[in-house]
Amino acid sequence: MVAGISKSYNLTPDYVLHEMSYANISLYSSVLPSYDDETDKQGGKVIKADDPKNKDLVNSILFG
Repeated sequence: MVAGISKSYNLTPDYVLHEMSYANISLYSSVLPSYDDETDKQGGKVIKADDPKNKDLVNSILFG
């Protein structure tokens, strides 16, 4: 996590470890892009819960 933030924002690891709060590290890391494919490691399908098309599927998973 420290290395990713250091590289992405051109910060020193020392600055990230000793000068940044945990809340800021969390916020900085939340906007870093990720490049996941559409399947998880076990070969299942990834369901994007923020997609309105998946509303019924997410509700059935969460509430039966």
